[in-house]
Amino acid sequence: MQKKRRAVGLLFLVSYLACVAPWMVRNYHQHGLATLSAIGTVDLYFYVGGAGAHPHSVTELSSSALNDDVTRISKEWASQPLTPSERERAVETRTLVLITQHWPTVAYQTAVGFSRTCFGTGAITIANSVSHPLSRTVRVSLAIAPLVEVLTLWLLAGIGAFTANLASHVTRAIRVMLIGCVVLLVLPASSTMGQSRFRTPVVPVLAILGAMGGEKLWQQRRRLSPVGSLNAIRLAARN
Repeated sequence: MQKKRRAVGLLFLVSYLACVAPWMVRNYHQHGLATLSAIGTVDLYFYVGGAGAHPHSVTELSSSALNDDVTRISKEWASQPLTPSERERAVETRTLVLITQHWPTVAYQTAVGFSRTCFGTGAITIANSVSHPLSRTVRVSLAIAPLVEVLTLWLLAGIGAFTANLASHVTRAIRVMLIGCVVLLVLPASSTMGQSRFRTPVVPVLAILGAMGGEKLWQQRRRLSPVGSLNAIRLAARN
């Protein structure tokens, strides 16, 4: 069994490298950067370090002012006579300096972005996308109904992630993998511009964990019901 798991893991690793390695080699030959993409550094600089140095209101979901700053700073970097690799290293250094200097603002903005990403409903976006004003009842419904759904999903996912369930045959390793997927997909989106749509990639994982949590609650309900208790007594008597 252990050899089979190692073989499957090795197969996944080789398949992954076969997909990403050619593009990394291409980036190295053309830009001197042995990476799949520099978008992580760019986002960290503009939307975390830069947003901490030039904070905008966290209630501005459109982030138009922040986008204007990004456009201006991007043009300034593009005008400098630097190679792509030199620009990458310079941006990384500048990002670290900005985050260190403005870490309280960065921490606050990250917390707000994390909350938006995890629990945002998109109600404001929907309201702003229609051509006519919405009634108060509709606006409240757009905010409350999705929020109840999102909170229920997170609650069930939490139960499924941290509650052992022998009947589901879900091993601890699988739960750890699913929890890791949630963390790795949610945390990078926790920035100034964090919004509910950034939660989309993690919803399938949350649905799996939520199904596990729902199964756990259903089994507990069956055990606590009179019929379930009677069946448990009969099974114990037979044994």
